[in-house]
Amino acid sequence: MQESDIAETLEWLQGGSVQDRATLLGVLAESPTGEPRIRAAVEALLEDHSICVTQPPLRWLELRRIAAEALAAERGAAGIAVPVTLRAVPLVMTLPQIAEAAEAAFGQEAVRWPVERRYLRLREAGLLPLADLSIPPQR
Repeated sequence: MQESDIAETLEWLQGGSVQDRATLLGVLAESPTGEPRIRAAVEALLEDHSICVTQPPLRWLELRRIAAEALAAERGAAGIAVPVTLRAVPLVMTLPQIAEAAEAAFGQEAVRWPVERRYLRLREAGLLPLADLSIPPQR
C-alpha cells in the first residue's frame, strides 16, 4: 500500500462521516491491508457507538460492530492471532424489528419518529438486545 493511500484511509477513518467510515470498514473487513497504522485507527473505532446503516438489506447497528469485523481481518492479515472482543453490543436490527420494538416500548407515537430516533430511544432505555462478540482473526 502506498503512503498516500495509507494517509487517505487514515483520514477517512478518523474524520469521515459515520456512513463513510462504515463503508470503509466494510471494505477493510473484506480486503484487509495488514498496515499497522490502519489497524490502530480501526481499533480506536471499537469505542464508537455511532449508529450506521448497512445494505442490502437495510440494517441498523453501531459502528463499533463493523470496526470489530475490520479489526479481525486486519489482525489476520498481520498474522496476529488475537480475537476481537466487545461486550454488550446491540444486535443488528432491521427496520421492522426497530419499528416493532419502539412501538411496544413507546406506543403509537413512535411510529412517526425517524428510524434513527427510534433506535436511539431504544438504546437509551436499555431495550436493544445485546450480545458479547468474539471475532477470531481472519486470514
